[in-house]
Amino acid sequence: MGADLFNHGYYWEAHEAWETLWQGLREDVPQRQILKGLILLAAVGLKVREGNRAAASRHAGKAHRLFLNVEEKQRVRLQASTGLDVEQLIEWARIAAATSSSAVSSATKQSSQISVFSFVLNPSAPAIV
Repeated sequence: MGADLFNHGYYWEAHEAWETLWQGLREDVPQRQILKGLILLAAVGLKVREGNRAAASRHAGKAHRLFLNVEEKQRVRLQASTGLDVEQLIEWARIAAATSSSAVSSATKQSSQISVFSFVLNPSAPAIV
């Protein structure tokens, strides 16, 4: 559900869907770290729309670091449980950090329901995300 909302440009709603799941997980569960990164990517979309380059870049950088910090052995498990490739999330967060500044000017002129990202989340196990 969160991934569908995110992909259609409903970043606030995606953030809310993921935050509900995030809050229900123990802190030592790796899925919590992935959900926090997804929440931050949704915040990037919101900040891009607001024209806030600094915040968009900062949130994208935090998401990138969270995804990078997932231990290698956990990445395979996370892909199985969330349907999301952590390596791909790392790359998308890096792209978001690098392009959020240039995306700000064009995205603020668009409808609030249009995605500001050049990628879509395509989980193979959408029950979690």
